[in-house]
Amino acid sequence: MWRAGVSRIKWLDALSAISGGILMAKRASLLLALSWAALVLMPSAAAQTEVPVSGVISESVTIAASEWRAYRVSLGSQDSFQFSVRVSQGSDIDVYTMPASGYAQYTDPSAPSFGYLTSGTQENTQSFGTSVSPSSGTYYLVVDNIDVSSSGAPGSAPVTVDVSAQIRPFPILGVVIGVVVVLAIVVAVLLVVRSRRKKKAAMRMMPPPGLPPMEPPQPPLRPPGG
Repeated sequence: MWRAGVSRIKWLDALSAISGGILMAKRASLLLALSWAALVLMPSAAAQTEVPVSGVISESVTIAASEWRAYRVSLGSQDSFQFSVRVSQGSDIDVYTMPASGYAQYTDPSAPSFGYLTSGTQENTQSFGTSVSPSSGTYYLVVDNIDVSSSGAPGSAPVTVDVSAQIRPFPILGVVIGVVVVLAIVVAVLLVVRSRRKKKAAMRMMPPPGLPPMEPPQPPLRPPGG
């Protein structure tokens, strides 16, 4: 299931919480400082790491505070994507599986939200793994160590994670082999049935065992003195 609406910027709450009693000059200075901090903390496609996955990948990697690591996969209509993410050192992280459109929103600092697959997503976690089978297209597994969601992990310290992921293609060869085996079994059964029918027909044509052979007819006997 695709879902949108993750709140992106916690610092907006800080902006809205500033009361009207603060001097305008002080408020302007605070807004400017928060804006610069936001620019530093927001995800940037150029500053972060994107790893293509064509088959199987397994690695242990350290993700600095306020950074993320993305794994890009291209899936066919019957493919599935299986992955496991585990924190070996550090605090909780967020794991998101996103379509290409959601990833574009995630990497856009001005986007207020981003879309993701609920079945492939877990926030505030030390370990998460699953298998997803969405429709064909490009998808991203994002290991998030950024304070990007109001419900997610803070991303305030470096973490070391073990990541394994693989694309599982639709087993077309297995299906073909299965069909061939089933057809072979059906043919064998039909041959056995046909052979039994031939044997029964041959048994009907044979005389019953144990009966003497029939003699040819004899002429009638003449009476004595005839």
